[in-house]
Amino acid sequence: MPQRPRIKILFVCHGNICRSPAAECVFAALVQRRGVQAAVEIDSAGVSSEHGGESPYPDTQAVLRRRGYEVFGRSRPVTKADASHFDFIVCMDRQNQSALLARGFPASRVSLLRSHDPAAQHDEVGDPWGYPEKFDGMMDVIEPACAALLSKLLQGVGQD
Repeated sequence: MPQRPRIKILFVCHGNICRSPAAECVFAALVQRRGVQAAVEIDSAGVSSEHGGESPYPDTQAVLRRRGYEVFGRSRPVTKADASHFDFIVCMDRQNQSALLARGFPASRVSLLRSHDPAAQHDEVGDPWGYPEKFDGMMDVIEPACAALLSKLLQGVGQD
């Protein structure tokens, strides 16, 4: 039986140190819990290169660890190659989405994370940068949106 191609997902925010690495870590944990690591490739990047090579922001690391997630990754800017490599490019807010579309990323591959969560009342993950008290709220919307996205993707490959 031929092996199905991997689903390749890129999470994107502004600097790739708060929201997108949090989504990447959460999504990776969900993928691992479901036992579908071989079926999914996950990465994150930023529309800006200002934090290139940095670890996730300390407040992001703290909230991830408090909630039981492994923290990993280094910030990197989105590249032109990402547009063709990833099947799903999942942005945290409309500004990130607009930046990618302006760079020629295919609209059919670019979405907002919260658009995948049927219970979401808004389509953006707010930027907590500079507001330590907002990191728990960031996670409160990332976790269900990532779970909904994974379920949606696995239904498409007969895994759910």
